[in-house]
Amino acid sequence: MKRFSFFASDGIRWILLAIILTVALWMQFSVYAALPAVFLLLLLMRFYYDPDRDLPSHPLGIMSPVDGNIVECELFHDPFIDRTARRIRIQSDLFGVYHSRSPTEGKMMEYWPTLKDDVQGYSHTETSGVWWIQTDEGDNLIIAVNTKLGWWDTKCNVQVGERVGQARRCGRFPPNSMIDIIIDENSFIEAVPGQHVKAGTDSIAIFNHDVEDSQ
Repeated sequence: MKRFSFFASDGIRWILLAIILTVALWMQFSVYAALPAVFLLLLLMRFYYDPDRDLPSHPLGIMSPVDGNIVECELFHDPFIDRTARRIRIQSDLFGVYHSRSPTEGKMMEYWPTLKDDVQGYSHTETSGVWWIQTDEGDNLIIAVNTKLGWWDTKCNVQVGERVGQARRCGRFPPNSMIDIIIDENSFIEAVPGQHVKAGTDSIAIFNHDVEDSQ
């Protein structure tokens, strides 16, 4: 299906149905009767809003997966693949783009839509998705989605074993989520707390492939 410029392709049918409903209620009854449908239409347009962007080429760069603000950058024990790592936490914009973009190019190693039990730093009731991506160079990156909307699932468009390109669309986050990027401990952090970042266009870190660190 051909993608529209401003809305995700999987939302076009719902937007069109809302438009038809709005027009039908307006013509059959009155403008006041159509107001709920107009409100629904605006919500759908907001949720599926996903404009095309110019994506920079950034070898070894780790791009922001979401529009939002950097909350913290810290050393962290990764409970998902058991390593000492760095965690970059991003508070997504309430009125930003909800569609996620892959921070790096690589292979989807595993996807956990839910957690069976609590793990260090994450509650199974508030973690709505965890993605593990591994680059061709062997770098590991984890995306963990934290949300208070436990009933609102994170959508992942990439199957385990498939490849995903850097900054390419790969799913959708629940509104107002906290997104964690967990990367190798020796990675170079570019983001700073308080910084606003845009999905797919802003680099938040760089994988470190210095020879000195590999010896």
